[in-house]
Amino acid sequence: MKTEIRKNTLLLLFLVIITSCSSSKINNYPKNYIAYRGDKEIYFPNYKIEILFENDSTAYFKNYISEDSPFIQKFNYTISDDTFLHIKNLDTINSNFVSLKNNDTLVVFKEKIYYFYNEKEKVFLYFKRK
Repeated sequence: MKTEIRKNTLLLLFLVIITSCSSSKINNYPKNYIAYRGDKEIYFPNYKIEILFENDSTAYFKNYISEDSPFIQKFNYTISDDTFLHIKNLDTINSNFVSLKNNDTLVVFKEKIYYFYNEKEKVFLYFKRK
């Protein structure tokens, strides 16, 4: 009888621990995504571009057009429908090369990020987790 109560108690404790761990959203920040060539038909810059998510609302867009000093944009974003990241409050903007603009949208699909840049050159960037 005692062993059966002990087994049931251990089973209940195990279920409570599993339920609490799976129900809480665990975010491991920082999250780093790097651009890669997704389609050979679409122009792709020959320099490294990455996005570093600092937390649930702040991130950095890093463009390594210059190896010595990369162009870094700190931005705030909001999430809608778990699919779209809306860019808000950029600290710097440069339209001479691939960079973000206010009110741009990043699309998140199957753990990848997509960004269409439409300025002097049209670029469709694919990002995957580094």
